Amino acid sequence: MDAIGGIVGKIIAFLVSLLTASLPVTGILLWYGRNYKKKKTITLL
Repeated sequence: MDAIGGIVGKIIAFLVSLLTASLPVTGILLWYGRNYKKKKTITLL
């Protein structure tokens, strides 16, 4: 018995799920970096 899509479908599903799982992490990193830069410029002024 073969699943729909076979091994190629499983690889694509894995990559899509990995990308989806990494989106919150990258969002937090971007948000933290943006806020860190703002705090840094305020302290220098």
